[in-house]
Amino acid sequence: MSIDENKAVAQRWYASLSQGNGDLSTRLAAALNDLFTPDFVDHNPATQAAGGGRAGFERVAGSMFASVKEVRMSVEDMIAEGDKVVARFTVHMTFQGDFMGAPAAGKTVTQTAIDILRFEGGKIAEHWGEADTLGMMQQLGVIPVPE
Repeated sequence: MSIDENKAVAQRWYASLSQGNGDLSTRLAAALNDLFTPDFVDHNPATQAAGGGRAGFERVAGSMFASVKEVRMSVEDMIAEGDKVVARFTVHMTFQGDFMGAPAAGKTVTQTAIDILRFEGGKIAEHWGEADTLGMMQQLGVIPVPE
């Protein structure tokens, strides 16, 4: 697959989470089936603790998105070389319920993140990611913001 084709798949992945139609967990499962290899590996310790692979990734992402009623993602930068695509993006999420034991209902947060996606046969085969979780938890009031 070409670099442009890999970037198009990455754009579809981020867009699938942003669309307002249908249940977010249903969209997540459909995107995993359409855009990820069967032996997908996520290099996130939480995903590894949840069993690894696509199933672990779906459990971790699904548990977060279970508290969210709205997700808007905007890709700020996308850079590709060889079989990898790097995306810097911003996520706006409105929570409908508590999150990680914190009363988050009705709160909207903004989180920035960077992903590295490796492609195989036109699908996402591996993921490395870093997100501003501290900033998100401060916006939710779980962690105080220093004065």
